[in-house]
Amino acid sequence: MATPRKLNVTFVEGDLPGRTGRLSAFVAQTPTQPDVRALSELLTDPRLSLYRESLLSELFASDLLATAWRTGYPPLEIARPDVDFQGYDFVITCAAITRHVQVKASAGKAAEVDVHRALVSKPAGCVVLILPTVSTDGTRIELSYRYFGTTAALDLAGFKPARNTLRSLGADRKPYFKERLMHVTVAVAKFTKATTMFGLLENLFDKPPTVT
Repeated sequence: MATPRKLNVTFVEGDLPGRTGRLSAFVAQTPTQPDVRALSELLTDPRLSLYRESLLSELFASDLLATAWRTGYPPLEIARPDVDFQGYDFVITCAAITRHVQVKASAGKAAEVDVHRALVSKPAGCVVLILPTVSTDGTRIELSYRYFGTTAALDLAGFKPARNTLRSLGADRKPYFKERLMHVTVAVAKFTKATTMFGLLENLFDKPPTVT
């Protein structure tokens, strides 16, 4: 139980009719729970990469559904593949438009993003780059987004193959970075500028219809 703290309250003319003076009272003061860990650690610790990926996917889906509803889009349908081998993380449908979306995330200043080649075979395949930051008061994660794609089929021609981040040994015993045959590297500069979820929704599904 919190230790009571003595509080002096001074009544002035008008607070209580006909009463002036000083009242001593005791109030229970509940201590503020301090943060044990900073959210910035969650966004940058390499040991938490899978945990962070799952968290950001859930935050993205929540932001997508809530913002679409608030801004007048028809209710969205979201599906996720049981097996991740075609490059997309979400299938998102709004009315008659369906998008296959690969989601990437960067809490730093990544210059390039690896994009799956199979996206070119999907209807209006695209890539969303999530940019997570910690709010100024340190209590929540805020998201902005960059977008790569069009409403037509995704064109990945001309992009260089992506490479593994871990070295392999060649026949000559020299280390090299093996190519990832199903991925290409796309410069972040090819994405749209950072925007809110509403801006991302306009990229995915155009402007919302007029709500009556």
